[in-house]
Amino acid sequence: MSRIRFLPTFIVGIVTLMLLTGGWFAYRSYVLVAPLTTQLRSVPNVENATITVSSGQREVIVRVGPVKDLQTTYGQVDKVVRDTLGSDAQITLADNRSAALVQIYRSIQPIIFEAVADGKFTTMFDSINHGKYSDASVHVSMNESYIYLQLEQGKHDLYQIIPYHTPMQEVSPS
Repeated sequence: MSRIRFLPTFIVGIVTLMLLTGGWFAYRSYVLVAPLTTQLRSVPNVENATITVSSGQREVIVRVGPVKDLQTTYGQVDKVVRDTLGSDAQITLADNRSAALVQIYRSIQPIIFEAVADGKFTTMFDSINHGKYSDASVHVSMNESYIYLQLEQGKHDLYQIIPYHTPMQEVSPS
């Protein structure tokens, strides 16, 4: 019967664990996070990006400055993130919101959610574009997957991306 020595086996196990952990850290830092941060900073209006990659969750928080077209900016950010991390990555836009802008957003929310529920998007656009929001600038746009809402007031801005699904998107091809 062979004798397995406990101490050398334990040391080899610890060294192996350290190498694997160090390799994962190096891969995550130098192959995923650093290049993705550089690519995101090259997108216009992106000021900073924080990327968190853990076991099963991929989160990207992107701080944007004043944006003229939120739909275009978010589309570029989304493409870079999806190409690098895959479609299950969660993207969050960090903005410079104020209490007044949050209050305006809360007053607009029912209009948006009603449009999503009823499919009356032209009514949503009319209601939002003709609303009175003190000295805030409000811009809304949409594509086949998201409604993009931009609120700006002085040095503050609020960006909200609202996903939606129309009945046409739920029909599967046969």
